[in-house]
Amino acid sequence: MWRKLVQVIYISPRTTKILVHIFETKIFKIAGVVLALLVAILVALNVFTPLRLSFDSMRYLNIMELLQGKLGEGSFAAIDFFPHGYSYLLLSLENVNLLSSAAIVVINILSVMMTGLLFCRLFPVKNRVIFVIFLFLSFINIKHFTLLLSDQLFTWMLLLSCCYWVKFFENGRKHLLPSILFSVITIYLRTAGIVLPIGLLLYAVYINRDKLFGSKLLKGSILVGAIAVIALTLVKLPALEDKVYYLKQLEINKMLHNPVSVLERINVHLQEMGECMVNIPASQIGRMLHIEGPFVRWIYIFIGVWVLVRIISNAIRLDIQKYFATWVILVYFLMVLVWPFYDTRFLIPMIPFILYLVFPFFYSAKYPRFVMAAVAGVYILFGIVSLLYSTALSLDHDKFLQYYGNSPQMTESYRQYFTKRPLPGPIPQQTDADPDRVLYLLYMYDK
Repeated sequence: MWRKLVQVIYISPRTTKILVHIFETKIFKIAGVVLALLVAILVALNVFTPLRLSFDSMRYLNIMELLQGKLGEGSFAAIDFFPHGYSYLLLSLENVNLLSSAAIVVINILSVMMTGLLFCRLFPVKNRVIFVIFLFLSFINIKHFTLLLSDQLFTWMLLLSCCYWVKFFENGRKHLLPSILFSVITIYLRTAGIVLPIGLLLYAVYINRDKLFGSKLLKGSILVGAIAVIALTLVKLPALEDKVYYLKQLEINKMLHNPVSVLERINVHLQEMGECMVNIPASQIGRMLHIEGPFVRWIYIFIGVWVLVRIISNAIRLDIQKYFATWVILVYFLMVLVWPFYDTRFLIPMIPFILYLVFPFFYSAKYPRFVMAAVAGVYILFGIVSLLYSTALSLDHDKFLQYYGNSPQMTESYRQYFTKRPLPGPIPQQTDADPDRVLYLLYMYDK
């Protein structure tokens, strides 16, 4: 393991031999084990966090209460466009009295672990234990495995669906039913699961490219069909936006009439990719270094461009287009790239792919550079800091009140809950618009 890690450093063969000998001594092997244990302990301690609510967490719980009949048709949950898959999972846990913050965190931790293991089945990942550790050290995963959100479970199901489709392609019809079943579950968890059938279509075209593009007639038919689908979509766009709220959020008309706006969207997501690699948000670095203005953001965008170039170059060099999951992740990436909002959580399904193609010791390519050792060191350092920070919030209510919450009202709700003051009055059960909704949800589901 350490021999391959040292190979990322650009040094003379003699010095390399000396360092490899040092890294293969027991003390460095012990250091690797200590890192793994430290990560495991810190991750496990987050099971004791209070229920961490966000706006979307509340939406999922509200939909669950709608399914229970606690909320009526006049509630916001009744018109919420979130798919109901995750809320049904919450309802199942509630029905057996297991819905709690600890249960949510355990499911998310298990999801991150299974994501790493399944990714290693879909791609020839080297140093797999380190790869899974790197997944757990991602500040994005750390932030979200304590939240009542579907993203990490969605990523697990997305890769599980990919695994069964690969089995279907290799072994035939007996894996078709589970492939379809897990694909439906994935889409029902998050609408972004639609990348599966689109990726499936693209992969089918790829593996049959000689037949499809060997005939001028077929080439022309595919081109005409693609143009017809795009034209029909644009013509029917207003009606589609009324039925599919995600299309309305994309603001496709704005992109068509103002193509420059697409560049700003791309910059937003390049910043997210830079944050994924440095492993700390740009906002935090700005505060730490007392730098105001757009300078830090543009540094992160530059890093994001570097990450994207490495991903593309290594993807071509490693010939990964032959793997079905590549096409699914490609479609997901293109979808995220034009999404008009900043949110690093959208990168969660892409984190394994980014780590795999950026760090050479995961694909075992001969790419010795000191820079990559430094990048890995920074990534690990900030990952441990993020884990320590999250663990402190989980175990210390005072720190939780100081640092968690996106509004004074939410912080005050947690303060009242921690001091176990009674609810200010009966919470209306037929609406989710009550100002004390946060407090109500904490009393109900933080078990």
